[in-house]
Amino acid sequence: MPTDLFQIVWVRVALGGILGLIFGSFITMLGYRLPRRLSIVRPRSSCPACHHALGMKDLFPIFSWLMSGGRCRHCKAPISARYPILEVLTSLAFMGCFFVSSTPSCITIACLCSMLALTILSILLSR
Repeated sequence: MPTDLFQIVWVRVALGGILGLIFGSFITMLGYRLPRRLSIVRPRSSCPACHHALGMKDLFPIFSWLMSGGRCRHCKAPISARYPILEVLTSLAFMGCFFVSSTPSCITIACLCSMLALTILSILLSR
């Protein structure tokens, strides 16, 4: 029985990590757009330097930044490391929420609080 419990906890934590990466990408977008009073719906995400719309290859949290060497694939302008750092921080926060909480409502509330705190951090870092 302890083996099953261990596996369930770690599957839950892994799911939290993946969801954290996805929501971390959303948080970095909020941190960039909200202080500039830009829409969070449209237009699509783009390079801050050349404004080329990001393609599907460019939208995978952390991995796209690493694969491109932290640069835009089109104009080669550097892209700040704060994007993958915030994605990792969000992933770690979600993993912690999924680890310490066992009910869906507790996990949801903990993740929403983490998202709020990290969104504020992202906005402060963008100034």
